[in-house]
Amino acid sequence: MRPSLTRGQLRCLLLGVITQQANCEGIRGIDIASALGVSRASIRKILATLTEKGYLIHQKQQMYLLSDTGKDLMERMLPLYEKIFYYFHQIVHLSEFDAREGALALVITLNEDNLKDLCKHL
Repeated sequence: MRPSLTRGQLRCLLLGVITQQANCEGIRGIDIASALGVSRASIRKILATLTEKGYLIHQKQQMYLLSDTGKDLMERMLPLYEKIFYYFHQIVHLSEFDAREGALALVITLNEDNLKDLCKHL
């Protein structure tokens, strides 16, 4: 059974992957902290928890890589996030920031089945 994530942990993980998609070197805590507007100390605690739960692998220099469990979760959640983001940004014409925030809010709030149902209608 996969360890459950809090909304904050899932948001952190998603944001880390989204902001670092072009960078194959890993997820940097400082980038997530900057994107969320929170302290690096707060993010370090969340990243340590995500590592303990098996979603991330800690590398040198405060870099984190997705574990197999983390990759599995992101393979399921990112397409849902991207579809919702596209809808908000391209169809509803929200700013990129507002579309990202709206998509993240839905992804961390709704369960996976509800997200899939929602995305079928977008």
